[in-house]
Amino acid sequence: MYVPSCSPEVISLNSGAPFLVFSRNPQVRIAQDFGKFKISLAAISQVDNTSTGPDGPNAKYLRNSIVPEFDLQLMYSTKNDDRKTEFQVGANVDFLMLTPRLATEVVVTPAYDTVVNNLVEHHNAVVLTYKTGSKNTSVTANIFGKLKLPKVTIKFGAVYGGNCYAFNMIGGYAVKGVTDAEKGFVDYANIITSSVWADFRTNGDKWQTGLFCGYSKNLGAMTEITGPIYSRGTDINYLYRIAPRMVLKVSKLRLATELEYTVAAYGKVNEYGRVIDSEPVGNLRILFGVHYYF
Repeated sequence: MYVPSCSPEVISLNSGAPFLVFSRNPQVRIAQDFGKFKISLAAISQVDNTSTGPDGPNAKYLRNSIVPEFDLQLMYSTKNDDRKTEFQVGANVDFLMLTPRLATEVVVTPAYDTVVNNLVEHHNAVVLTYKTGSKNTSVTANIFGKLKLPKVTIKFGAVYGGNCYAFNMIGGYAVKGVTDAEKGFVDYANIITSSVWADFRTNGDKWQTGLFCGYSKNLGAMTEITGPIYSRGTDINYLYRIAPRMVLKVSKLRLATELEYTVAAYGKVNEYGRVIDSEPVGNLRILFGVHYYF
């Protein structure tokens, strides 16, 4: 879902995250060209960027499900070298299934101590273990586009879906409710994320200026949740970023600077996983990069 030819050209290493999918994981992919159209299907595992769950970020939640993550992409591209123009548009649909637990443990009798003849005897807790296979499934979709003209290049994208944690975006999933109190079984609900971004750049041979803008919103769950919440930015209502930049090219040397202003609105989490009564907090980063290409 990260398309190098249609990604922001920011100076920062974050590449526009968390406003777009920025994830690196092993995959098996098959692609086919149909003229200017291209379709691809990928089966994805998790190593570098993992989902989270009861034991924190870990690839085991996907492994527990046996089924890999699947992603389908359709893209249209056309290019005219004489006119120095290029147009690209595409979309993805991603399917992810997680099994947060393979077993539950229910304490039947808590641990306790007894005293007999002035000697303390410890009794371990009696715990019953039950096999469980409760899963959380999520679907995420994104669209992206690029328009290159002789003097300017414009790129844009949008993401909408549940459980976007492994994409380096805000969001995740939560415990919706208890399905069997005796055995500790629960079911899950996705925390939904929506995001849009745009990147503008001039195409000068020596000087280039650019601007990146992004906005992301925590939409919460579609139903009430009882918790806990396995998510990134659980108490963030929305995010936005404005990042202007300037680049100077001298032969194989590139000097670049960027101002990155990011705002996150923190608040209280209600019973739907939505954030209310939020207050924005801003942060300004100043970057300077020197790049030598050989």
